[in-house]
Amino acid sequence: MAKSKALEGVVVLDLTQVLAGPFAATLLSDFGADVIMIEPPMGGFYRQRHRPGQPIEESKRRGWSLRRNRRSATVNLQDPKGKEIFLELVKKADVVVQNFSPGTMDKLGLGYDALKKANPGIIYCPMTGYGSTGPYKDKLAYDSIIQADSGIQSMTGFPDGPPVKPGPSIADYCGGVYAVVGILIALYYKQATGKGQMVDAGMLDALCHWTVNEIGMGGMAMAERYGNRYPAAILDAHKTKDDEYLVFTTQTDAQWETLLKLIGKDEIIAEKWDSMTRNIKRRDEVESWNSAWAKTKTLEEALKEMADVRIPATGVTTRKQLGTHPQVLARELLVEIDDPEVGKLGGIRGIVPKLLGTPGMIDTDKVPPELGQHTGEILSEMLGYSKEKTAKLKEEGVV
Repeated sequence: MAKSKALEGVVVLDLTQVLAGPFAATLLSDFGADVIMIEPPMGGFYRQRHRPGQPIEESKRRGWSLRRNRRSATVNLQDPKGKEIFLELVKKADVVVQNFSPGTMDKLGLGYDALKKANPGIIYCPMTGYGSTGPYKDKLAYDSIIQADSGIQSMTGFPDGPPVKPGPSIADYCGGVYAVVGILIALYYKQATGKGQMVDAGMLDALCHWTVNEIGMGGMAMAERYGNRYPAAILDAHKTKDDEYLVFTTQTDAQWETLLKLIGKDEIIAEKWDSMTRNIKRRDEVESWNSAWAKTKTLEEALKEMADVRIPATGVTTRKQLGTHPQVLARELLVEIDDPEVGKLGGIRGIVPKLLGTPGMIDTDKVPPELGQHTGEILSEMLGYSKEKTAKLKEEGVV
């Protein structure tokens, strides 16, 4: 595959760790940005973290999903010389992205004012839980905290149960996506004007951007948590004869009437139930019909009958089944790579989105870097440092 050119020439200094930031940096590196991880000489949180009994394949898989396509340089940002080196790198960069605790970069003397003084064209993206303004701007946050505070956790689960955290780390991933959207918009503006700017990427902002419809449904006769019973459509999970789960939806009047014919409730068609009646007032009755019908079919039979009348339906894919899901494989959403240490390694996050003209790629020649692997190379290439100068800085604990 030809090397991606979409973001070729864009230099990103990546100070991120854990999940949201590395995920954002991966989206940029997959499409050709030169992403340089700036790490402490002793390694950051995830470099030092070790799970007892963790197979090497798990560590490798995480590396290929979250640290691929980039280089690593160590710089001690606590050291005055390290700060000087970082600011010199900023002068050569287009983007700085970080997700330290709120205020950390300012305390280091490396906040936005210092960065834009060094490089007025720099795009600076601090990724935080709550953004850089408002009464919660200094509050510490992780994915679970933002899921709870955004309202999403209160909406997830069943009415008679507690709030439930959705399975994936959606605050981290959603925050990462919105940060990249902001960075790309800022890069487009910089291309036209030469001006940089700050991209204020809060995870709460990202999740609350998703909840407008649900907030609007607050006046409906529904519990705070309504499980699979979405108040704007028929949508639930039903057990089939072969003990699988069937999920289907009807959202239009035409789909509703088609469903009634399929499950043998033709007589209801003449009553012209509106969406409030079928989705909320008489929902229990409707779902009892659906469950009774599903129990007479295997999953395969139900899916075929619904496909024949064009009702959207599917089974529930488990995590294990994702690895063999035909559409997931066809779209290369999970891929297999050749790792030089462990060989064939599957379950690696693929490239999204799909660009036909400038497709992203996983450069298997660029193995997820070891700590500081490219320090000398980067300082020589970007700042003109000699090997001797870099070696002396290493001795001093600066890099």
